[in-house]
Amino acid sequence: MTKNQPDSDKKTESVYVGKERYARLEEAARRIAYITNYSVKTNWVVHNIIDYHLGKIEEDMIERIKTLKAGNKNNGDNDD
Repeated sequence: MTKNQPDSDKKTESVYVGKERYARLEEAARRIAYITNYSVKTNWVVHNIIDYHLGKIEEDMIERIKTLKAGNKNNGDNDD
């Protein structure tokens, strides 16, 4: 398989989220751990987002992009 194919044999992939976003994920993990008195890893927060919320996130992003594109067309900008 080539490097660009999504069905690669890699076990994991890294995604850069930046320092601020990573800090937000860490803080969420700390809050969850504090409230539940259970050790929670930052990657568990990410896994939960992907496993339980990704569909809604996709829908929201699609609608936002459609709205932005419609706004650009109304303002004379054409991204097509």
